[in-house]
Amino acid sequence: MDVKRLLTDLTTEVSKRYGFSEIALAWGVDEDLKKLQSTWVTINSVISYAEDQRVQDNKERLWLKRLKSIVIVVEDILDEVSYDTRQLEIEGNANTDQNIFRNAISNISSSVNSMSSTFTLAHRVKHVKQMLGDIAKEKDDFNLKGGMHRITASDHHNSGLDRDTSPFFDYSKVVGRQDEILTVTKMLRHDSNDVEENFSVIPIVGFGGLGKTTLAQLVCSFEKEIKHFDPIEWICVANDSCHGTLLSNVFQGICNNSVKLPDKTQMQKSLMEKLRGKRFLIILDDVWNTEQWEDVRVVLTYGAKGSSVLVTTRKEGVAETMGTVSPYPMKRLPETYCRAIFKERAFQKGGPPKTPAFEEIGEQIVAKCGGFPLAVKTLGALMHSKKTIAEWMSIRDIEDLLVRDEAGLMRVLRLNYDHLASPLKKCFKYCAVFPKGSRIMKDDLIRQWIAQGFIPPSSDDHFEMEEVGNDYFQHLRWNSLFQEVEEDKINGALSCKMHDIVRKLALSVAEKECFVVDSLIDATKNTDIGGTLHFRTDLYNKEENLSILKNLSTSGAKLRTFTSSIATWASDGWLQFRWIRVLRLEKVGDLPPSIGDMKLLRYLFIGSWKIQVLPKSISQLYLLETLDVHLCFVLKELPEDMWKLIGLRHLLLPSHRVKMPKKFGGLHRLQTILPILYLGEEEDGCGISELEHLNQIRGNLIICNLDDVRSAIHAKKAKLDMKEKITHLAMKWNNKKEDDGSENNDSAEAAEALDVPPNLLELSMQQFPGVKLPITTWSLGFLLHIKLEKCYVLEEFPPTTLNLLQTLYVQDCPKLKLALASFASLKKIFISNIHSVVVQVAMEECSSSTAIHHYCYLPSLISLIIEHVPEFIALPKGFLQRSEHLRLVSIKHCDKFRGFHGEKGLLVTRPSNLKTVTLMSCSSVEYVDVRGMTSLEMLEILSCRNASVIAAQLPSLKYLRLHLLQSFVMEPVANVDDTSFITSLSIVEVKDFTTFPQGLLRSYTNCTNYLRWLHIEGCPKFQGFSQDELQVLASLERLHIIKCPSLTSLVVSRSVSLRELTVMDCIGIKSFQLPEEAPESLPLLHTLEIGGFSAECDYLSFPAIQGNNSPWCSSLKNLTIWGRSNVSSLPHQLQYLTALESLQIKCYDALIALPEWLGNLSSLCKLAIYDCRALMDFPSSQQMQRLTSLISVRIKNCPLLSRTLKSDDQEWLKIRDCDIDHDEDTSRTTITLYFGIPVSFIQKLEEGGSSDIKQLFLQTSLYEIVEGNNGSQ
Repeated sequence: MDVKRLLTDLTTEVSKRYGFSEIALAWGVDEDLKKLQSTWVTINSVISYAEDQRVQDNKERLWLKRLKSIVIVVEDILDEVSYDTRQLEIEGNANTDQNIFRNAISNISSSVNSMSSTFTLAHRVKHVKQMLGDIAKEKDDFNLKGGMHRITASDHHNSGLDRDTSPFFDYSKVVGRQDEILTVTKMLRHDSNDVEENFSVIPIVGFGGLGKTTLAQLVCSFEKEIKHFDPIEWICVANDSCHGTLLSNVFQGICNNSVKLPDKTQMQKSLMEKLRGKRFLIILDDVWNTEQWEDVRVVLTYGAKGSSVLVTTRKEGVAETMGTVSPYPMKRLPETYCRAIFKERAFQKGGPPKTPAFEEIGEQIVAKCGGFPLAVKTLGALMHSKKTIAEWMSIRDIEDLLVRDEAGLMRVLRLNYDHLASPLKKCFKYCAVFPKGSRIMKDDLIRQWIAQGFIPPSSDDHFEMEEVGNDYFQHLRWNSLFQEVEEDKINGALSCKMHDIVRKLALSVAEKECFVVDSLIDATKNTDIGGTLHFRTDLYNKEENLSILKNLSTSGAKLRTFTSSIATWASDGWLQFRWIRVLRLEKVGDLPPSIGDMKLLRYLFIGSWKIQVLPKSISQLYLLETLDVHLCFVLKELPEDMWKLIGLRHLLLPSHRVKMPKKFGGLHRLQTILPILYLGEEEDGCGISELEHLNQIRGNLIICNLDDVRSAIHAKKAKLDMKEKITHLAMKWNNKKEDDGSENNDSAEAAEALDVPPNLLELSMQQFPGVKLPITTWSLGFLLHIKLEKCYVLEEFPPTTLNLLQTLYVQDCPKLKLALASFASLKKIFISNIHSVVVQVAMEECSSSTAIHHYCYLPSLISLIIEHVPEFIALPKGFLQRSEHLRLVSIKHCDKFRGFHGEKGLLVTRPSNLKTVTLMSCSSVEYVDVRGMTSLEMLEILSCRNASVIAAQLPSLKYLRLHLLQSFVMEPVANVDDTSFITSLSIVEVKDFTTFPQGLLRSYTNCTNYLRWLHIEGCPKFQGFSQDELQVLASLERLHIIKCPSLTSLVVSRSVSLRELTVMDCIGIKSFQLPEEAPESLPLLHTLEIGGFSAECDYLSFPAIQGNNSPWCSSLKNLTIWGRSNVSSLPHQLQYLTALESLQIKCYDALIALPEWLGNLSSLCKLAIYDCRALMDFPSSQQMQRLTSLISVRIKNCPLLSRTLKSDDQEWLKIRDCDIDHDEDTSRTTITLYFGIPVSFIQKLEEGGSSDIKQLFLQTSLYEIVEGNNGSQ
C-alpha cells in the first residue's frame, strides 16, 4: 500500500481519536494540528512497515529510533490537547483559553531536540510538525516506500483474524504422551520403604518447549481422578524472584495466601499444619535454582509416607539436588505425532488446501522441528496463513530453521513473530511487562492494549475496540504465543499464560521498551533505560526501587506503563512520570491527592487493604477509560464527581457494597460494571434512574438493593429495555419491611414495573417482592436460562412462550405454584422448596406412536430435579418413556409424590433413555418398577419406607443404592457384554432383604469391568452369601458389612483387588475366615475393620503375618479391631504392620497396658482407643518417642487411662501446668491429644475462657490436650 493512500485512509481514525477541533479553532492552530495529525499518521505507518521488514542497517535503525522518540513526544502533545478538550466539554469553561494554554505549555516536556517549554502551543505544534516533516523526507533515502500491513477496527474481519477459534483443541496434550504419563505416575507410586523420608522427589528434566509442564499437567489431572493423593497442589515457581523464593512460592500455593507474606518461621509452621499426616502430591513447575530447598524439604517431612513431589526443570543440577530418584528425561515427541499436530493446525478451515504437495512440504517442515511440540504448533499456525506452495517452500528453505535446542526453538518463535501484523506485534511486545509464570486475564490485557493506543478506534460504529482486542488475543493464542488458556462456556477465553521461552521472545523484541525488575540482579544489570516505556517492579527493596525511579527520571524515560506489586515503598514515586497511560498499584497503602495530575492516564488499577475512600482528584482524570478497584477490600465509596469521567468504559468494583457516586448516569460510555452495582436512594442521585443513558453496558450486570426503588416511574425511567448489549442480568432485592413490619407494597409495584434488556441470555432474580412475575410483558425471545431464588411472596409464574429457554432454576419460593408447560427447548429443570409444581400434559390422545412423539411434552428435557415440594403429586403417565432425551430424574423430600397420575408408584412399561433415577424421602411411593430400562446406569431409592423395588433386566446398571425400603427384587441379567456391569451396590436398612437372587451377582462377573463396591448395612434378615457368590466377591475393591445380626458366618476369598474390608457389629457371626496366607491373598488391602461378632468367633489372631516381609507390612494403612471382655492382649502380629497410619482399638475390656512393640509402628499418625475400661498404661516413654509421625491420640471411655494421663509419672508426656477437671461419671471422659497445633491457637482458646485446656509436650511437637464429655471431641 502506498504511503499517501495509507495517509488518506487513516487520517479519519486519528481525528476520531484526537477529536479536539473546538479547542484547535479556539487557539487558532486548527490547520497546523490537522497537518501534524497527517504527518503523525504517515510516520507511524513508516515505522510499522520498517518493523515488518526487520530493518537491519545500523543507520536505518538509528533513524527509526530517533523517529520513534519524536512520535512519542507528538503523541503526548496530542493526548494533552485531547485532555484539555475533554475538560472543556465537562466543565464548560470555554472562556479560559489562556489558562488552558499555560497548563498545556507547562505540562508538555521538552522534545528530543530540547525545544523551549516557553513556546506557545502554536509554535510548538509548528516546530514539531517541521521536525517530523524533515525526518519523514529521510525515509526515501532508506528505501522505505513499500506497502504496509495494517489492521483496523473496520477491516479486521478481512485480515485473517476471523477464523473459527473455538474450540482450541491442543493435540500435544493428548497425542504421544500416554507412555510418559504411565511412567511418571508409576514413579509417584514409590515404595515408601525405599526412601529415607516420607516423600520422594521425581524431577522431569529437559529443554524448554519439549512439554515438561504439559506432561506434569496430564499427570496432575490423572491423579485428581484417581484420588490417591490428597491434597494435590500445583505451584509455578518464579525465577530468581526476590519475593518469589521457593519457600514463599510453596507457601502461597498451598496456604492460598498472596496478600502479605509472614516470616520464614511462620511460613514453615503454617505449611507443617497444612501437610502434617497427609499424603500429598506437590508439583513444582519450572524450578531454576535450589535456594531455600532445605527450608521446604524440612516442611515436607511432616507429610504421610507415600507423599510425592514432582519437579519440572531445565537444570540438571536442580534435579540432582532435589531428586530422591533418578530424574525422568523429557523425550522429544515422535515425528508421527508431530505431523498430526501440524496438520491439525495448518489445514484447519481457512488454511491452504490439504493436497499431497502441501502435505509433503509440511512433513519436511515438521522434520526440522526436532520433536519440540511448541515448534510444531507454532509453525503449523504460521503455515495456516500461507496459501501458496511458494510461501510454504520459502519457509521450508530457511537455513537456520532446524530445531535442536532452545536456541532453535527461539528462532522458530521469532519467525512466527516476524510474520505478525504490526498491531499484533505491539500487543505481543507489551506482554513482556507481565511477570514470569503469571496468569494474564484476557479482558484486563485488552483494556491495557486500548489504553496504550495499540488498538485503533473504529472508523465506523460496527466494531468496538474491545471486540478487535478479542480478535487480537485469539490470533496470538492461535500462534501459540498464549498458552494454558482457561475458557468460560459463555465468554470464551478468560486467562492465559506465556511459556517462559515465549516471554523471553517478548522481552527480546521489546528491546529497551520494557524494564521488568523482580530481583536485585535485574535492578543493576540494565543501565540503558532512557528508552523505557513500560516498567514493572516486584522488588521489595524500597531504597533500590526509589533509586531505579530516579535513574528512569534523569535518563529522560517517558513511561507509558508503571506497575508495582509491592506495598513496602513510597507510593508516590511514579508521580514524576506524567505521561503514564497504564498505572497498576497492586498493593498500595494509600493514594496521594496528586494522582489527579496524571492527566494522560487511561487505565488505573488499585489493590489495597487500607483504602476506604478514593481521592477526589481521581475525578480529574478525564481520559480515564478503565478504573479497576476490585481488590480494594475495604473501599466504601467512590468520589462524588466521578460523573466527570465521561470517557470511562470499564468500572470494576469490589464484591462488597460500594456507594455509587451521584449522577453516575453521566458515564454514558460505560460498558462494564462488575461484579455488582449497588443502588442508592433516588434523592441521593444514585438510584436506578441513573441507568437511563447507560446504553453501552454489555455482558453481565448484577443490580442489588432494588428495595430502594420505590416508584414505578423511576423503575421505568431506568429503560432497561434499551440496554441491547446486556446478555446476563441479575436483580436482587433485600425484602426490607416497613417500620410496622408490613410488606413494602411500593417496592413490589416498582419491581413489577421493571423492564429487562431485549437480548438477554440469562435472567436471575433474588427476593423478588411481587406476587406475580411480569414475565409476559418482557421481551425474552433469546432467553436461555432463568433463575429464581428466595422469592418468598411470589405466587405465580405466568404461562409464557419461551421457545429458546434451556434451564429453569427455582429455589426457595415457598408460595409459588408452578405449572410447567410449552417449553420446547427446555433441557434442565431444578425446582426446590416451592409450594407445588404441576407437569401439564401437552399431548393428544392418539393411538399412533408417531403422533404421541410429535406432541410429547418437554421434548428436549435432559434433567429433571424436584426437591422439597410438599404439593407435588405426580408426573404425567408415560412421561419418562415419551421424553426421549431425558437422562436424569431426581425427586427428593416430596411426601405426597406417588409416581404417575392414577398410580401409587413408578411403573416404566416401555424402555426409556434414562440413565439416572433417584427417589429420596417420598413416603407415598409404594412401588418402583424399572424393569427393562436398558439405558439405566444409576438407581437410588432412599428412605422410601413403604416402597418395594423391582429392578430387573438392567444391563447398563452401574450404581445401585437401596436404603430404608420395604423390599426389593432383582433378577440376573441375560447376555451381559463387556460394557455392562454394576460397579457399586449399596443396600441399607431394607427390612425383607435376606439373600441375593440366585445368579444375580454371577451375571455381572463375566465382563471386563465388574462389581467394585458392595455395602450392606442394617439389614436384620440378611443371611449371607452362597458359595458361588463368595467367588464373585473376589472382584471387589471395597466390601462393607455392618449391623447384620442374622449373618452367622463369612469367608473372605482370595482377592488381588480388595482394598477395603469392613465387617463390624454383626453379633451373629460365629465363624469369620480370612483367606489362608491372608497377606499374600489380599496384597492390596489398605483398610481393615473387623469386630463386634459372637463370643464364639475367634477372629483376633493374624497367624499369616510372619515377620516384616509380609505384604501387609507395606500395604495395610488403616486398622480398626474390636476386642472382647476376656481378651487381655493385642495380636502380637500387629507389630509388623510398619506402614500402618491409623490404628483404632475398641472394647478390649481386659487390656491393662498397651504393648511395648507399639513403638515399631513408625508410620503411625493417628491412634484411637475406645471403651477399654481396664487400660491403664501406654508403652514406655522410649517406645512412644519412636512414633515420630504421630499427630493425634484419641481416648474415649477409658477411665483408668484418663487418670493415668493426669498423673506425673508419664515421662513421654512432659505435662506443664496440667489441671484437668473430670466429670463425675469418668466413663464419659474423652481426651484428644493434638500434635503440632500452634501455641498461639491454644492461647486464643484460653483467652476465650477455656481455662481447663492445658498444654502437653511430646519433646517439642505435642502442644495441646483437649478434654470433653459425652464424646464431644
